[in-house]
Amino acid sequence: MNLENFNWGWMNDSEEGLVHKHHITFETFEHKMYEKVFEVEEGDIVLDIGASVGSFTYSILDKKPKHVYCIEPSELEFPTLISNTIGYPVTPILKIKVTGWGLMSPNFSDDGKVTREVNNGKRESLQISTGI
Repeated sequence: MNLENFNWGWMNDSEEGLVHKHHITFETFEHKMYEKVFEVEEGDIVLDIGASVGSFTYSILDKKPKHVYCIEPSELEFPTLISNTIGYPVTPILKIKVTGWGLMSPNFSDDGKVTREVNNGKRESLQISTGI
């Protein structure tokens, strides 16, 4: 994707922002660190958690994902995220509330599963994939 049209928002306004922009450019566009384990393919549905200004989502749009859901809690970065993804199959989400897990501590395993024990002794699990 052409970065000339990418809106960096607040990251162009200060030295701290420019440093942040440099790191994101290095991680996302130059080294594609978020696709080291799973590369986005055409038709994929992608969940971008902590989307910031949309750099990762922007970097994969040329791969033609079916849809991208971008979750970003920062009210400062959210308008920039929208401007970078408008016209694409992207749904920006300002905040997300996960219910049902309450205060129970989840267990994380090496194979990417998150589990928790519920009241009846049964275990629930959620499969997650990350580039970490």
